[in-house]
Amino acid sequence: MEQELIRNLHTVAGAYRTGHDIGLSTLARRAAGDWRFFASLGAEGRTFTVRKYDEVMDWFSAHWPEGVAWPKGVERPACRRLAETGVTS
Repeated sequence: MEQELIRNLHTVAGAYRTGHDIGLSTLARRAAGDWRFFASLGAEGRTFTVRKYDEVMDWFSAHWPEGVAWPKGVERPACRRLAETGVTS
C-alpha cells in the first residue's frame, strides 16, 4: 500500500511540474511543508502518515494548474481543506 501511495505522490508531482516551472524541493516545501519530502519518499527508515498523504494530495487538488490533466489512475480528492474554510481558489 505504501508503495502505491508513494507512486501516486510522485506521479501527481511530476504532472504538476509540467504546468509550472518549479523545482521538486520548492514544490515539496509548498505542498508538504518539507523541502525533502519527495526526495525522501521510500528512503530507508523514512515514512509518512496517511494524514500527510491526504494533506499533500489536497494541496495538489486545490492548486492544480489550469490546462494540465490530473494523472489517470490517481484518484483526485475532494479537497477537505477548501470545504472546511469555504475558500474556492
